[in-house]
Amino acid sequence: MKNIIIRKEWIEILEKQSKEFRNNVMGAIYDYALRGTEPTDLNAMEQLAFDFIKTEMDRLDESLDFDGAQEAAIKKKRAAERRAERAALKNSKKDTIQPVAPATPAKAIPFRKMPGLR
Repeated sequence: MKNIIIRKEWIEILEKQSKEFRNNVMGAIYDYALRGTEPTDLNAMEQLAFDFIKTEMDRLDESLDFDGAQEAAIKKKRAAERRAERAALKNSKKDTIQPVAPATPAKAIPFRKMPGLR
């Protein structure tokens, strides 16, 4: 494996189990991640937990395994997306409605002549 990821959820689930169970499963995970060996000495429940975690570890490792060309393509795509967002923002500012002054100013009412005041 090139990438080793241990998810917080796995640790939280394993912490609910006995110390022996947790140590056996975590030891098997470390051996698999570092040496590529699968355990042969786990009981049925430990093996089940290991198999679920191993499947997820393999999936995560494959999703993170890419070369420099793929990384360059991803950076190029993100740069293009940022340019498109900036252009869309610039265009949206042009399309905003600008306040328009009224054609004729409202007639001012002197303060003393306002209705309801004496």
